[in-house]
Amino acid sequence: MQNDISSYYNSLNRVKEREEISNTFIKKELEPYYFDNYSIYHRKGSNFHPLMSDYYKNDRRRPIPLNIEKIKNDHKMPTLIFGRYFQLQNQQEFYEDAIEKAQNIKKAIEENLNFNNDQTL
Repeated sequence: MQNDISSYYNSLNRVKEREEISNTFIKKELEPYYFDNYSIYHRKGSNFHPLMSDYYKNDRRRPIPLNIEKIKNDHKMPTLIFGRYFQLQNQQEFYEDAIEKAQNIKKAIEENLNFNNDQTL
């Protein structure tokens, strides 16, 4: 049981490390590139997502149509998106591992409690 608990905490440390790596990637790579190249489209009429439409409902600026050629020829954004996707896949694996370890510890504790209760009866 002690090894299981140690393994669980090691798993949590891997989760924390992966989250730090992901957050650093988002803040240093993905967000700056997105804001530098695509923030121009954040205005009324340029994005019809309900959250965006509501947020920009009083925006007086004219909508800017998407520059499809620029988007098609942007090779960095797909790479950044793939990098983020890859990180999410890794994070999910680490979370699943930690959850499984926690569930196993919980089960072992419950079995031990039930065994002890049966002993006292």
